[in-house]
Amino acid sequence: MDACLTIGVPTCGRPEAIKGCLKSIQENLQIDHQVIIVDSLINDENLKLYKSFPNLQYLTFDSPIGPSAARRLIIENAQTPYLLFLDDDNEVNPGTVESMISYLENNQEIDILGSAWRE
Repeated sequence: MDACLTIGVPTCGRPEAIKGCLKSIQENLQIDHQVIIVDSLINDENLKLYKSFPNLQYLTFDSPIGPSAARRLIIENAQTPYLLFLDDDNEVNPGTVESMISYLENNQEIDILGSAWRE
């Protein structure tokens, strides 16, 4: 797979949050992508979950690291033209990421793009 997008998610041992996030990516993203999870408080439930998703790389720690350090690790491991950061309790809606990628591709002068949160 030649992924154009890396989705990076820092988490800290929150299985229900990360499960919903990963499920939404799997169900709603139609473009080739890879996922990098930085879990700074790994547990067996999360480890089993990560192994069940294709194209997912995980970096784990036995004690918490900060979100900035986790995001830096994601940046260092991403190898795609685009990077999307999500929090572990964010979920992807159908078509949203594809629209963001399309916008960036059609507006080369734009370097960064954000989206709205719906709570």
